[in-house]
Amino acid sequence: MDKLAHLSAPEPGVSRLRRLLRRIARAILWRLRPVAAPLFRRLRSALLAGLQEDLARTRRELGEQIRSGGNIGQSAHEQRDLIAGLHQAIQASREALREEVLMQTSDLGNPLLRDLSVRLAHVEHLLQAGTRHAGLHRFIEKFLRPGDTFVDTHAQAGQALCAAARGMHGEGTIFAFEPALRLRPILEHTVQSSALQHMVSLHDLSISDGTPIAGETLDGLLPAGQPVTLLGIDTRQASPAVLHGARSLLDSNPAIGLLLELEAALPQRAAWLSALSDLGFTGRGIDAVTGVLQQGGNSNLLLFARPASCAWQRAEGIR
Repeated sequence: MDKLAHLSAPEPGVSRLRRLLRRIARAILWRLRPVAAPLFRRLRSALLAGLQEDLARTRRELGEQIRSGGNIGQSAHEQRDLIAGLHQAIQASREALREEVLMQTSDLGNPLLRDLSVRLAHVEHLLQAGTRHAGLHRFIEKFLRPGDTFVDTHAQAGQALCAAARGMHGEGTIFAFEPALRLRPILEHTVQSSALQHMVSLHDLSISDGTPIAGETLDGLLPAGQPVTLLGIDTRQASPAVLHGARSLLDSNPAIGLLLELEAALPQRAAWLSALSDLGFTGRGIDAVTGVLQQGGNSNLLLFARPASCAWQRAEGIR
């Protein structure tokens, strides 16, 4: 065993040579950075171009399906099949792109890969959200109008913010909360690349009922008397107690609409429904593909508002 260990241990001269070669390599890479960066940006654009075209084509096809469907109820199943097929194709393209990026950029050094990793993650979130949350984003875009205010308690990569900005035509206010540090650079990239800095206020905080361990409340974070048109709550990241930390907000906005996803398997689904009912809110389902308000059904995506709220008129006008 000692003999094998002796044979496997590098000689002192070899170790010094390796350290010297590493220093030389790092110095060369650092001096080549001004030259390599433009080449890297061209490579990044070339690699992402095809994926961005797939995303744009997906949106166009979904839009054509929705516009051409005379009976949205009958075409919903076809649209879901289309989304499933496109999602599978894009998933394969994304995996191939990841492998190609890693292969092509493995020798460029970590500092040059940082920007690409953010942009690639941003594209991945766009693809996932574009297929899984098509109805959610379409509802937000059609529901909101110029001058409105949208609050998102779990903004993730920012696709809902973009939908809100489109609905408000760039004139309105958006409060976005995202506590996950890994999503922060992606969210910031979404806001900057979409030129939404004048509308969006970003906060890396978790929304709760105000207990010291859980986080901040909406009443404590938003300006007193802040008008809010639509409030999106991620029920997987928050408990129904978050509503108690937003009592002033809800009381000062009698027409507010609440947008929630309440899956059947959600452990606190009954608690959410009870808490909303106690505050005077009723709910209706939203089609997960078209974003159209449903008369019945068992949709997980729900709009809650008070019976006399004008939110129902807006939602019923979405076609």
